Amino acid sequence: MITTQEIYQDIEQLSDEAKTFLFDFIQLLKQRYPHPQMDLQMDTESKVENDPLIGLFSGSLSLATESENILSSECESESG
Repeated sequence: MITTQEIYQDIEQLSDEAKTFLFDFIQLLKQRYPHPQMDLQMDTESKVENDPLIGLFSGSLSLATESENILSSECESESG
């Protein structure tokens, strides 16, 4: 199997024009065969950027973990 070091040595011996061609080829490969982890990260970032609910309101930092306690302390007996 070819090692990364061997690949680096081969690249160093290429002309600038060949390095540019290699760079373009690598970009094509990255588009065609994306890394699964990168897909997940890009997917998550895209969802966050396009989610209309993010930033809709502000509240206590403990809202997510203390929601039931906060709700029960604010509810009156008449409201259920």
